[in-house]
Amino acid sequence: AYMAPEMATGPIGRIGPTSDVYLLGGILFEIVTGLTPHSGEDVTECLHAAAANEIQPTQKSGELLNIALQAMASDPADRFESVQAFQSAIREFQSHTESIALSSRAEDDLQKAEQTRDYQDYARALFAFQESYALWDKNHRAAFGISAAKLAYAQSALEKGDFDLGLSLLDDSEPTHQRAKAKLIAAQRERDARQQRLKAMKRTAGLLVVVLFVVVGASLVIVIQQQKETEE
Repeated sequence: AYMAPEMATGPIGRIGPTSDVYLLGGILFEIVTGLTPHSGEDVTECLHAAAANEIQPTQKSGELLNIALQAMASDPADRFESVQAFQSAIREFQSHTESIALSSRAEDDLQKAEQTRDYQDYARALFAFQESYALWDKNHRAAFGISAAKLAYAQSALEKGDFDLGLSLLDDSEPTHQRAKAKLIAAQRERDARQQRLKAMKRTAGLLVVVLFVVVGASLVIVIQQQKETEE
């Protein structure tokens, strides 16, 4: 159930230290998923699964599982080069538990923000993801979370009409941000055009008021003069 492909197919000369790495990866796989790497209704089926490196599917995910899967790569050259390298990868994972915990908390904060639509909740989630990534730049959950939090934050800003805020959150290099960015730019241009029209209307209204005062003033002068002439 833990056998490396070369142990099932041979030749014996292919079996070496990376085969041990595979076996340890299989043990780690079971620790994470609760499943043995290979399975079958009998020994023969299990042996065929090992030979083809057919690893049981799992709903689990995460860095530890990725380490296990790398250790169980079909090609020995793609595995960790030694047991020590495999152990080092696990120790590195353990040393970044704070980063992982932060990204988990940030995911909860982002879910809350999606419900409340509150800027503070979005900011809290984004900050936690950024801190998590700063602690460990190989934390893929944190890297993905930063992008997702910025996008969700920007979409909330779009809904509330805070177009400048929304644009400040999005990254030009992030493909998933481009659609939201286009919407924000279009909304921003429409807002600016509307403001320009409003300013033009205000200027026109102001000019009309001035003209009205001039006309009224001139009319008063004429009326007063006519009154004086009448009195004379």
